[in-house]
Amino acid sequence: MRDRYLSTMEVIESRSRIEYLRWDSGLVRTRLFVNIRQKDTGVDLTTTLRQIIRFRGFLIAEIQDFHDAAKLAAFWRFIGATLDKRKTESA
Repeated sequence: MRDRYLSTMEVIESRSRIEYLRWDSGLVRTRLFVNIRQKDTGVDLTTTLRQIIRFRGFLIAEIQDFHDAAKLAAFWRFIGATLDKRKTESA
């Protein structure tokens, strides 16, 4: 899992901005605006991500991420097809 994450981070640039943050007795809810750019193709994905973060004292006890899984999967499929097409064209 760690290797897959690190290899993915090498081929993308990612930026996020907090749109919403609410703190309520140890529970934080956020909504993030996220932009992911695949370096080789220049293809961009803009989406939102929600998080629920539970604290115990000042330590994070749990983080739950909620994202559009279908949108992310379509982005990665498109990137794969684009890279495959480039390889075919350059051969």
